[in-house]
Amino acid sequence: MNENNINDVLLKYKNKRNREKKYYDEVLKNNDNFKNKNKLNSATWYSNNKDKKKDYYIKNKEDLKLKSQFNYYKKNDKLDILKTKYPEKYDLMVDKGFI
Repeated sequence: MNENNINDVLLKYKNKRNREKKYYDEVLKNNDNFKNKNKLNSATWYSNNKDKKKDYYIKNKEDLKLKSQFNYYKKNDKLDILKTKYPEKYDLMVDKGFI
């Protein structure tokens, strides 16, 4: 594929996505039948995958706590207090890429 073909494919994809978004915004989003079907699909997916989500939280419990703690101190502009109060956790956050 040359440069023109790549640009044509990208442009066609972008136009297609814009058409789909416009169709969703103007037609589907306000359609009650679509909403009900989408809610049903979401509820079904949620009930079928509860265990997967639970396993994810169990496996990543420590990382999620670290991220929550980091966000708290970042939101309150207290990252220096975090660094002095919890140096081991701070180092873990740096290793994980939160900071």
